[in-house]
Amino acid sequence: MKNIELSNGRNLWIDPRGLVTVSSYTNALGKRRKPSEHTSGSFRIIGETFFVHRLVAQAYLPAFRDKCKVIFIDGNTSNCSAANLRIGSPKSPKISRAALLKYEALKYSGVSYYPRNRLRPYHAMSFDKILSCHKTAISAAIAADTEAVKHGVGDWLLNFPELQ
Repeated sequence: MKNIELSNGRNLWIDPRGLVTVSSYTNALGKRRKPSEHTSGSFRIIGETFFVHRLVAQAYLPAFRDKCKVIFIDGNTSNCSAANLRIGSPKSPKISRAALLKYEALKYSGVSYYPRNRLRPYHAMSFDKILSCHKTAISAAIAADTEAVKHGVGDWLLNFPELQ
C-alpha cells in the first residue's frame, strides 16, 4: 500500500488491487469526515476531483506522466487494479470525420466538399459551377483537371499533370 500526500495536506492510501482510502478530514463547513474507500470512478475532496484509475497508475506504473492516457487492459473500467492498467500515448485532440473529409478536398484545386450530399460529397468545380459529383476527392480532382485542359489551363495549375 502506497501513501500519496496531496497539496492540501490530506493523505491517500493506494492499494495495487485498485482500492483508494482517503484519510479523515474536515470539510469546508467544518464537519469532520470519516475515512472513505473508493474502488472505481471518481471522488471529490473539497473542490478537487480524483480518478481512482489515475491514482493507481500514478502510484504503481513507473511510466506515468500527468498528460498520459491510462488504458484498461481488459476494457472493464470498474477494474482499477494495477495489473489491469497500462499507459497509452499522450492525449491528442480528436479530429472529426467531417474535418478530415473537408481537408481531403482542400488538397486539390477545383474540388469542393459538400457534407449534405452523403453519397457523393466531392464536387468538381469550375468557376463556381459544379461540373460533377464524386465519391472520392481524387476522382473529383481528375474531373476538374480534364475540364481545365478543355479550357486551356497550363500544366502547372493541374492536380495531376501526368494523367493529361
